[in-house]
Amino acid sequence: MSGFARLARRRSAFTLVELLVVIGIIALLVAILLPALSAARKQAAAVKCAAHLRDIGNAFAMYSIDNKGYFPVVQHDSYRVGDREVVGTGSNAAFWWDFLAKYVTKTKMGAVTSNVQDTNDQRKSVFWGCPAWDGWVSGSIIVINRVMTGYGMNWDVKVTPSYPPFGTYTKVSERAMNVSFSKGTFFKQSQWISPSTKLLLADSRFYSTEQLAITNPNATEADIPGQSWNMALTYAGSLPGENQLDVYRHGKYPPRSKTNVNAYDKDGGKVAFNVLYCDGHVATELTKIAAYKALRQRFPG
Repeated sequence: MSGFARLARRRSAFTLVELLVVIGIIALLVAILLPALSAARKQAAAVKCAAHLRDIGNAFAMYSIDNKGYFPVVQHDSYRVGDREVVGTGSNAAFWWDFLAKYVTKTKMGAVTSNVQDTNDQRKSVFWGCPAWDGWVSGSIIVINRVMTGYGMNWDVKVTPSYPPFGTYTKVSERAMNVSFSKGTFFKQSQWISPSTKLLLADSRFYSTEQLAITNPNATEADIPGQSWNMALTYAGSLPGENQLDVYRHGKYPPRSKTNVNAYDKDGGKVAFNVLYCDGHVATELTKIAAYKALRQRFPG
């Protein structure tokens, strides 16, 4: 074997230095690309979520056509939905998705029963359509709480832009909800005030949405507290401006608050959440003020 052949054979493998250089380059590329890939995944999740909200919006429209112009309610105790008699209250009541189910799936939705298969069928539907929502653990069927789908429906039909910005809405009879503590009723689609700016459905940690009034007449976005992270609570501390929307879902969650142990810090993070408005259009909103106005129609600042 010639000296050249022996040299070629010796050079057929990487040296340790060359191998370390290659590994370093790969690590550098991964470090550069991972944030971009993560951002792309977040954007894809937001787009898919928005598409599912549009599908649900179409279901609202079809329900309205079939029911003399009426929209569903957020929740209704002991009510017949299709061929199912709902005789329960609380988590066994009929919810907004039960009224819409036949427009998006051929499966009988089972949120008002304790049947595991029914619950699994529900979770395969667009009502669990946000890929950034995993559900939260509770004592309910199959561990994941079956009435927290990741989307919440607004129950305040009649709130207008001239609504007093510091008041508490007490007209329970004007809520699209009929349960023991809130005797409202069904409303026609045309009765929802300012449909292009009023939230109908949105990314939410609860099946309903609500915004507590801001009491500062010169409020800015800084006056709106961070949302609760503790899923066992409706509000972290019933602070002015708290809401049930998941405003960071398609953005970035801030650190947990040091002063309110059940809440995220009101500073930091990035707001981005999807909203289905009453006129059927979907938008990705980027401020907490947008959330406030979508529910209460007016921001005091």
